[in-house]
Amino acid sequence: MGDTPPELSVTVDLVPPDDNPRFDVASSDNLVSRQIEVMAHAFRRGEHPKAEEFLALHPELPEEEAIRLVFEEACLRREEGEDSVSSEIFRRFPQWRGKLELLFDCDELMWSPPADFPEVGDDLGDFRLQHELGRGAHGRTFLAAQRSLADRPIVLKITPLGYKEHLSLARLQHMHIVPLYFEQVLRERHVRVLGMPYLGGVTLSQVLEELHAVPVGQRTGRAILDVLDRHSTAVSSGVPADGPFRKYMAQAPYVQTVCWLGACLADALQYAHDRGLIHMDVKPSNVLIASDGQPMLLDFHLARAPLQPGEMLPGRVGGTPGYLSPEQQRTITALRRAECVAESVDGRTDIYSLGLVLYESLGGDPGTGAQTSRRSLENCNRCISPGLSDIVEKCLAPDPNARYRDASSVALDLRRHLGDLPLRGVPNRSLSERWRKWRRREPAALTRALIRVIAAGAVLGGLLVLAGYSQRQTHLAEATLDEGRERLANRQYAEAVRT
Repeated sequence: MGDTPPELSVTVDLVPPDDNPRFDVASSDNLVSRQIEVMAHAFRRGEHPKAEEFLALHPELPEEEAIRLVFEEACLRREEGEDSVSSEIFRRFPQWRGKLELLFDCDELMWSPPADFPEVGDDLGDFRLQHELGRGAHGRTFLAAQRSLADRPIVLKITPLGYKEHLSLARLQHMHIVPLYFEQVLRERHVRVLGMPYLGGVTLSQVLEELHAVPVGQRTGRAILDVLDRHSTAVSSGVPADGPFRKYMAQAPYVQTVCWLGACLADALQYAHDRGLIHMDVKPSNVLIASDGQPMLLDFHLARAPLQPGEMLPGRVGGTPGYLSPEQQRTITALRRAECVAESVDGRTDIYSLGLVLYESLGGDPGTGAQTSRRSLENCNRCISPGLSDIVEKCLAPDPNARYRDASSVALDLRRHLGDLPLRGVPNRSLSERWRKWRRREPAALTRALIRVIAAGAVLGGLLVLAGYSQRQTHLAEATLDEGRERLANRQYAEAVRT
């Protein structure tokens, strides 16, 4: 106990600033270590000093040492069983939020015991796990029955404690984003449980895998519904298998169906972007086609705020190889080298990934989707029009400034393409496509024009006939008048009068 600091008040325990104005890293490290020791001793006495009290006495501390001191306060408070410590720390020190988030995540991943994942048939409180729907590197997803609510089907996504997807999903309520019902921590299992509605259906990657052998020109929207029906699970009570989305897909061509799906997903991305979140992992396996045909965006475990140039260690940044935008790939590489973020990573990175999803879904080779030698869609498939190909190519521009400025602009152009309207974001370079769109947009226009031409021709013909008749009658009258004048000159008065 000889090393224990003296039993003094918190204010006195704070190590006063050194009279020596020179300050180096070694001395700062020693000073912070002493301050941490004093803080820990105060907590053991039942006192709860704030990091601000220490920082006020030592404004000369480097940023990294000050963050270390703040983090130590959070750790001491969590050890005493306090909840929501991190949110309070972020509110008190917003200038260091990114670095503190990284410290909290690393601490939870390093010191939390390994997650004890349940198995099918296990009970988790009110829920009985019935089927495993999928698993990834860091979590598992189950279909469960909730006993207290008439055994309604519900999806339980179970992850280790260090993952914060629930904080992203809690901010999102959109018809094309799978919503979050609840979040619960099971400390005895060291896992976090996310409850979400069970919507049935399959992922877009499963659809593309089953339709891979069928040329795009021979696919239909009905074929997607067939995949949905083949993959329907035994537990489907309460899950709608009909509705306007299915009716549209049942009668729509495949290309138009993909455009409609893309527009819905772009709406969902814009909703998330407006709330300060980038998805960062848009790919076919994160797109659910629900049993009623509605597209839903999944898996926000990598979602985060936009990255700005100059940020250092901005928390978890990731993505799926093959669906990364160029700037996202460069940023991940820089952070692995402990370098600062060199360029903005914002909503346009999701637009690039959405472009890759559209490219693959419309028949492009996913193996070359991210390469500069990528073939345009109109060259891959004859059924892809130049306008649609240009929409996808603009999403896939290597330079973010050359892409659509936001996801809502992508949705607008996809819907204008579906409505046979001129596109706004790309030039309408194909005269034949513009002609076809105009014909479909105005199917009766040519008929009306032909009727007008025929009517005008009939009127013109009638006028010409009338003019000819009038001219002949005029010539006859003139000839008769001349004859009458001649008889009058010959004193044949009675004949002249009759003429």
